[in-house]
Amino acid sequence: MSRNKNSARPMSGAEKEAVAPGRFQIGFTAKPGSFEYETLLASLNNRSDRDWWPEKEPEHFICKAAPGKWKTKNHAWFPVFDGVAWEWSYLKGFKNSVLPTVSQAARYEVESQVESLRVGGFHVHHDGVAFSALFDAFVECFGLSKDEILLEIGEKSGEVWFQNPYFSLFWRLFHAENATLKLISVAEHKRTHSVRGQNK
Repeated sequence: MSRNKNSARPMSGAEKEAVAPGRFQIGFTAKPGSFEYETLLASLNNRSDRDWWPEKEPEHFICKAAPGKWKTKNHAWFPVFDGVAWEWSYLKGFKNSVLPTVSQAARYEVESQVESLRVGGFHVHHDGVAFSALFDAFVECFGLSKDEILLEIGEKSGEVWFQNPYFSLFWRLFHAENATLKLISVAEHKRTHSVRGQNK
């Protein structure tokens, strides 16, 4: 896994909201010295895969329409190096944990199973057995600890998945066979996870 060699600093939710790309017009440029530039630069440097982008600081960040393959359907920030705008997710640098987690990889691996059920206004919920418990049961089948599971990080997307393709395949099959997925309202989803948290 590629690790960030730059110094990272904690990022606040207020900073994240202040530079949300939807607040800016397409074509807006965040230039060095501005609040937007310094905040976005800190987010870029906070990423565990920072060395996928040029080592030098970007000339500026530009707000553009998000690529169609991205879920946001909104505006997005692109760091510009030598006149070229690179794909990048500014949100990744605001996560409390700078390094991606095994849980993130596990969710990414089965995203297609969940995505096929999504309907506007509803969330896809793991009914009965929670996602985390399901993945824990899968890991136990291999006699592994989560620290032993190796991850790969997308060069530009920042997405994370399992390095071992067989482990990835077995997890997708296990999830497809054992997960009970159902659509519930956003409010009900929040209540369900709130109750699960209280029962831990």
